[in-house]
Amino acid sequence: MEYRILGNHLIENARALLLSGLFFKSARSRRWQKRGTKILWTELREQFLGDGGHFERSPMYHEIMLNLYREVCSLLWSKRLEAPPEVVNRIQAMEDWLQDVLHPDGKFALVNDTALADLGNQTAPGDKRMIPSDGLKALSDSGYFI
Repeated sequence: MEYRILGNHLIENARALLLSGLFFKSARSRRWQKRGTKILWTELREQFLGDGGHFERSPMYHEIMLNLYREVCSLLWSKRLEAPPEVVNRIQAMEDWLQDVLHPDGKFALVNDTALADLGNQTAPGDKRMIPSDGLKALSDSGYFI
């Protein structure tokens, strides 16, 4: 577990624990699942800000983490397990934040380690960015103003 690095690394580690715990069938794997789940939900609260943005403030890392949480929830649901309602609400806030910071063509703003690589942006082609009528939006927890 990458506790010394934290950030998205710890979330990736927790996902690996959870997935391993769901894949294998033993007392040890149930502990992996429990530990991975606890870390994932804790880090979701710790690493995602009130406006839905990831605390590293990188649109690319944000999308990677959003897709990771989508994947985890989808797998849990396929196993007839549920994510807490708070998790579902936070994922929606994360989706909204990403939609807000994407350029109109659906590409990332190149800030905070974001690269030009196409990561398979998950926004649907018909999605509309939520921009107030004056054309301005403040994501003040993240420090972005659009």
